[in-house]
Amino acid sequence: MLLLSLTAGAGAQSATTAEQIKAFYAGYMKALSLPASATDTLLYRHHYPGQDACPELTSEDSYMELHVQGGIVRKGFFWGTTDMMDHAREGYACGFFVLPMTDITHAMDSVSFTLKTVKDADGQPVNMFASSPVGLHVHRWEEAVKLCGPWESFTTSLADSVRASIRPHAAPRGNRPEACPLPDSVIVRRWTEVFGFSDSDSMLFVRERRK
Repeated sequence: MLLLSLTAGAGAQSATTAEQIKAFYAGYMKALSLPASATDTLLYRHHYPGQDACPELTSEDSYMELHVQGGIVRKGFFWGTTDMMDHAREGYACGFFVLPMTDITHAMDSVSFTLKTVKDADGQPVNMFASSPVGLHVHRWEEAVKLCGPWESFTTSLADSVRASIRPHAAPRGNRPEACPLPDSVIVRRWTEVFGFSDSDSMLFVRERRK
């Protein structure tokens, strides 16, 4: 069941009004009224096109998993590369990570979350990055590093945290929310205190069907 869909709410929930459905398409992860017990897990993938000409290279695609309950993102996980926390990679292979989404907040047109790097007891950055892509069954950085080996090019110049927003890729068409596409694609945009925002930071994520 696709929890964040028009049919999942409008057909089963008589209390869902037309205005609520319109609000759902403005902020689809929050506004749809569903039973508190309704849950779903959505997996999205960002394909990194920079490697299309060299398919033999290690994939640098990113993934995110959203755990949704009652139309609200309760928790999530992000699998990505150190480029997410770096301004520009120069002359070294990227590292890979898995981190939980923290500080999740909802607005009418977006869901925002934070990815925080790990620090030791003295406040120093920890090499929580792996040397190869982390499997989607892994949800802890310690396990990722153990399974894949630590990132050999670890640097302390990476951002301590990344704030990102998730927005629908396609806007509603006209005033008919039922004509809108389901949220099978979203845009993730990152922000860091060190590097700020830039248009190049927008990443297209497409929903994947679990195998």
